[in-house]
Amino acid sequence: MVARKNIPTGEEYTRVALVSIALPVFTIISFICMGEVATKEVFDWVLQNPKMVRASATAIRLMDDMASHKFEQERGHTPSSIECYLKQHGVSEQQAYDEFHKQIENAWKDMNEECLKPTAVPMLLLSRLLNFARAADVIYKDQKDTFTHPGENLSMYFSSQDSYTKYSPGSKFSPNIWGDQFINYTPEDKVMRACKEEQVEDLKKEVRRKLMAAAAASSPSQLLNFIDAVQRLGVAYHFEGEIEEALQQIYGTFHDGSDMDGDL
Repeated sequence: MVARKNIPTGEEYTRVALVSIALPVFTIISFICMGEVATKEVFDWVLQNPKMVRASATAIRLMDDMASHKFEQERGHTPSSIECYLKQHGVSEQQAYDEFHKQIENAWKDMNEECLKPTAVPMLLLSRLLNFARAADVIYKDQKDTFTHPGENLSMYFSSQDSYTKYSPGSKFSPNIWGDQFINYTPEDKVMRACKEEQVEDLKKEVRRKLMAAAAASSPSQLLNFIDAVQRLGVAYHFEGEIEEALQQIYGTFHDGSDMDGDL
């Protein structure tokens, strides 16, 4: 009865609810066997509750609440974020759903942002947090709690064969925003990592070639546009020396009195 009469605000509920799913604990557990990549600084980062942890926890908590709040209220459970939002704002259930879908979308955007290089911690570790949210997207898909009531909605992903379990797409499965990336995900092995590193180096060489070509073209506007594009992509830190040299070249040309008014 106390839980029924005292419904907290959404903000009060969130402060407790994000802790109750214990994502930092599960994150630390997932890091323990990661070897040298999981340094002391990485664990300190998790304990500071950074944006990546908060965003993943928010997405999981809201997807869980939207999927499970109805049958939980039938059995006298404490209010979920849905009940708190309804009581605080006096809106319909559908309006609450719409708002939470926006918050979940923003949480995904925050996770994507945190995965852009340079990252706070290695991507191999960030992917663990990303996969926690991806798993929740599968488990609570279409606002159905298949964690509590697995049934065929969840079992359609798996089929037992000999001593292992493998993915088995169900004919009734409607694609989610991640497609099958989470189901088919496997940790990177050395060969895959080496291949990706080689691709990255090839792309760096191509960018350097185009940067040199733009500089050789004696067109400051073309060069500045190219540098601006590299910076907007967030990869300028790979080419700091080349960019600095190109900017010094433009400055030197302008400082020497060259007429660049028509070009700039």
